[in-house]
Amino acid sequence: MFHRPHKSSCEWVAARREFEFTQATLRELDATIRRRPLADFVRPDDHFLPLLILDRTVDEAAQMAFEELRRLPGVGPIKVQNLLLLLRRIVDAAPEAQSDGTPPAPETWTAYPAGHVPTGEPDLDVTEHQWSSWRDRLARHALADERLGRVVRRLSDLPRSLWHARLADFTQFGLAKLRSQKGFGPRRVAVVVDAVRRLNDGALAVENSRGAGMIVGPESLVGVDSWLVDAVLGRVPLCATTFCDHVAVPLLDLLRTDLGEAACGIATERLPLPSLRTAPLDGDDAALWAERLSTSRLHQIRQDSAAALRVRWPRGEDLSAALLARLAPSADEVDEQLIADSLVEFFPGLAAKRRRPARRSGDGTARVTLPLSLDARPAAAAERDAGIA
Repeated sequence: MFHRPHKSSCEWVAARREFEFTQATLRELDATIRRRPLADFVRPDDHFLPLLILDRTVDEAAQMAFEELRRLPGVGPIKVQNLLLLLRRIVDAAPEAQSDGTPPAPETWTAYPAGHVPTGEPDLDVTEHQWSSWRDRLARHALADERLGRVVRRLSDLPRSLWHARLADFTQFGLAKLRSQKGFGPRRVAVVVDAVRRLNDGALAVENSRGAGMIVGPESLVGVDSWLVDAVLGRVPLCATTFCDHVAVPLLDLLRTDLGEAACGIATERLPLPSLRTAPLDGDDAALWAERLSTSRLHQIRQDSAAALRVRWPRGEDLSAALLARLAPSADEVDEQLIADSLVEFFPGLAAKRRRPARRSGDGTARVTLPLSLDARPAAAAERDAGIA
């Protein structure tokens, strides 16, 4: 009598063939990959894997007999299939894994635009192997000392106490240990992983493009910084409308992205720039933010806004002080007066400096010194020292 084979027997035969075929491919991988444990390639969204073999190396898995796998406690068809998915993923990622676990970067790197909000959980597809390679690259490019608040997409995703934390405070841990840190739930870990991933992409693009540079932080601040440098050096006329377009509006947009509509609205109401008053308020927006919120809440939001600009733009206060030095001790021109008032609104610590006479050089002109670069000083130092010589 002819007997049809049991369905489960067919599944095991097919699984065995695929397992042995995948093993042959694994044995051809670079030794640096074969020495790594399987756990380094597991993602947080991987489920129902045979946990007893995850501490084995890729090479050990490549030498393992299929019958040994089947005899492991609790291992059935589902766990074997999930293990095969993991092994195939290691093989498919071999070209990038053999270098550093990171896909090739484009020749040029552009930071995510201000206001771009990621969807989903950015750390779910990150393996321990990738995280390790990102940490190494940040260290090689001296990026581990950057402040976390400078490189995240949106400051409101972090408590203010972490804005000035160094990336090294997080990259010192493996990914699994980072996820187990007290106070670090999935959302906060995702913010850190996303920031490190983006910095890694930027550093990799720099490596792939000879002579390329990398600006850390929101890309909208590059234009703001450039305009202020030109203004300090006298390359552009000090026009309130131009200042509004090149400095005030980008900074207000950044505050809206980082802290929300209230921070942007309060700053807008306090800025003396006429071009910000072109649209009349109506309906539910007719009430000013200063009338909707308590005095203590207004004060707190203004403090948060100033702190946000300091961490996002470390030399912003120094550049603003340098421009004020051109206008000190007083500004007779209306446009210069509006610019000076606006700078003090963005950086309240400049109020005292504005009343201080500018140091004069031998020919009687005001002397100002620019910070060396956009990344010249850490934000914490900028908080301690509000001005420049």
